[in-house]
Amino acid sequence: MPDLTVLLDVSPQTGRRRRSGRAADRMETEAEAFHERVRRHFLDLAEAAPERYLVLDASSAKADLASQIAGRVEAVLPAGVRP
Repeated sequence: MPDLTVLLDVSPQTGRRRRSGRAADRMETEAEAFHERVRRHFLDLAEAAPERYLVLDASSAKADLASQIAGRVEAVLPAGVRP
């Protein structure tokens, strides 16, 4: 098991908009209901083990996300070890 899993949460609709014109792969062509079930499953996993997950709103500014991730990674690392 990983010590930390970072979950960047975004709605399926937003995720589709972010593809930026790339061709859709097999997973990306699945129906929105599929993507919502996958999202819900990951959020349920995070809720069941909050000490192992960092769930962030992926619509936040990149700098804010990076800062939150760095802070949590530092908290997980052994004493004296810094990224």
